[in-house]
Amino acid sequence: MKAPLFFNLFLLITSIISQSVSAQNCLTAIDSARYQYELANPQSFKLHSIDQNKRVFHIRVFLFADKNGDYGITDLVIAESFSQLNTDFLPAGISFELTQTDSIEYCQYSQFAFPDELRELKVLYYKAGIINLFLVDEITSSLGNPLNEGYTEYPGGDDLIIIPKDFMADHGLSHQMGHFFGLYHTWETIFGTELPDSSNCPTAGDRLCDTPADSIVPISTGCNPTLATWPNGVGFAPPISNQMSNWPDCRCRFTIQQYNKMAWESRVTRKYLW
Repeated sequence: MKAPLFFNLFLLITSIISQSVSAQNCLTAIDSARYQYELANPQSFKLHSIDQNKRVFHIRVFLFADKNGDYGITDLVIAESFSQLNTDFLPAGISFELTQTDSIEYCQYSQFAFPDELRELKVLYYKAGIINLFLVDEITSSLGNPLNEGYTEYPGGDDLIIIPKDFMADHGLSHQMGHFFGLYHTWETIFGTELPDSSNCPTAGDRLCDTPADSIVPISTGCNPTLATWPNGVGFAPPISNQMSNWPDCRCRFTIQQYNKMAWESRVTRKYLW
């Protein structure tokens, strides 16, 4: 019993360190179960093997009002976000349909305290068999950082995404849905730090080889990064346009291997969803 407990503690500390230095503060983190699953189920996503039988996933939105009764987001913005989501996921053979929006006047979860309120949120509102999308005004982590980009449970966890309304626009929802279908941050280090020459790309970083090495800390603001340098002096250019990068203002694309992995997860680990 001691070894799993120690390993869970190690992953928690690693996750907290990563969140504290990451500019985006995405709360989605790899737990011990996902870590062990990834190591036990190595997959090759080099070939473009998208299933032509496209899958439609249904999403139920839970929209929380603030203390003034303001929902803070319009139906148009939600519709546009879903349109962008479907455009971003089209090459993976995945599409999404909004089946229901529950507007909830109870304002407690509008300012969502993570992870303290996660369990009670699930008990009160979570619906099995469908993607649960909770729209809040702000997520505050145990680190005290406001306006985190969101939280998603990886395959093997509950079918749940929590995201601040401000991050629904552009590609914010696509980033979290990437996590939902098994993608890691391009700057992930829990499997080991990916080298700039990609020599260890199958087993380190995000474990995909067509996403270049990335830095856990953005090197500059805007979308014009300075060339980064590894401790050994080797330079690398972070993939700022990737949906899973640490550059939220610059994201616009997934790679072939990312599409292949999401398609595989949709047919295997998330196949029970309707």
